[in-house]
Amino acid sequence: MSDVPESAAISPVEPLTEEQLVVYDQQLSDWDQKLQAYAADLNSHEKSRERALENRKNAEIEYDKLIVYLAGGGLVLTVGFVKDLTKAAKTTDVGWLLGCWICFALGLLVNLLSHALTRMASDALLTDAPNWKKLDNQVNWANWICLILVGLGIFAFLIFVFINFPARG
Repeated sequence: MSDVPESAAISPVEPLTEEQLVVYDQQLSDWDQKLQAYAADLNSHEKSRERALENRKNAEIEYDKLIVYLAGGGLVLTVGFVKDLTKAAKTTDVGWLLGCWICFALGLLVNLLSHALTRMASDALLTDAPNWKKLDNQVNWANWICLILVGLGIFAFLIFVFINFPARG
């Protein structure tokens, strides 16, 4: 009696015919081509993802620069404009101008906060801290608030200009 159980016994395999070998070889070749195509697609996807991440990083850097340029430049421009305006005409409704300055200043402060939150979110992500998503969400909110504040500052300044320079007929 054999030590091998009946269920584990290996049944003899008949050798494949030449025709079967050709079919089997063709199947292997097809699978290999599909595997190579899949690997190429995966590589292409990874490269596209890397390009998208790089584009996003560049866009965020440019966004932050634009916010600082707009808010800081707006403050400088409006201060200089008011100096010239007070010489040329009677200035009224300075509340709009003060609102403009407050919006620009708050926009700059929120932009600084956004930078700090971005650094904290990156650190949290790198250390697998559970709060990185919350921090990332706060960065997005700060960026939107910054954009709104700068937009409101520009809007307030335009209203101030239109009030103080009525159309002359």
